[in-house]
Amino acid sequence: MDFILLLFVAFLCMWQGAKEYNSEEQSKVFTKYPIKVNDVKAYNHFCGKLIIGFGVVAEITMIGMTLVGGWLSIIFIVLILAEAYGLMVIYRKGEKKYRVK
Repeated sequence: MDFILLLFVAFLCMWQGAKEYNSEEQSKVFTKYPIKVNDVKAYNHFCGKLIIGFGVVAEITMIGMTLVGGWLSIIFIVLILAEAYGLMVIYRKGEKKYRVK
């Protein structure tokens, strides 16, 4: 069952990342309302790479979670939350580069 979940998360992150990376329209995956950007293609590449990168890091963390049991696996849950927070910090810093001033 763990293997199926790992494959599902990997597929979902890679598919969504590739979809955003190759999208012609501006990515809305990180914002509720679209922002005005100066280069849509570069912004979409940035968002796609972030999603794929998060997927890879989350997969590594989830593999670690399956290798340990009991209370130690809670540490990995907190680690995934920290990774998601880190993703948003990276996005907010990178978003400034693409916003129209």
